[in-house]
Amino acid sequence: MITLLRWIVRVAGLGALAIGAIPARVALINVHMALGGLVALALIVLGVMAFITRAKSPAAVAGFLVGLGLVSVGMMQLPWLGQGGHLVVRVCHVLLGIMAIGLGEALAAAITRKRASLA
Repeated sequence: MITLLRWIVRVAGLGALAIGAIPARVALINVHMALGGLVALALIVLGVMAFITRAKSPAAVAGFLVGLGLVSVGMMQLPWLGQGGHLVVRVCHVLLGIMAIGLGEALAAAITRKRASLA
């Protein structure tokens, strides 16, 4: 399960970042949102699993919050498309996406190490 979640974060995260970097991506926005939702969901599950196994409690809470924040900030972009603050939201969204991928890797590694130490 950890390996699957790790690969979901890797592949879906890279795909979402790549699609998000394409300037005229109107036709691909649903794919971008689906991939981002997968990343957020996998990160939230990893955060809960890390918290349950007591692998990294602060990182587990951060994983949960970053997963929720990624979706929230992504949804905030839609109403702000015509306004000047849209660039700030986009930059925050990209940074949260990159952070989500790194945090997903860290949480998966911590859970794997914790399970290995308990065995």
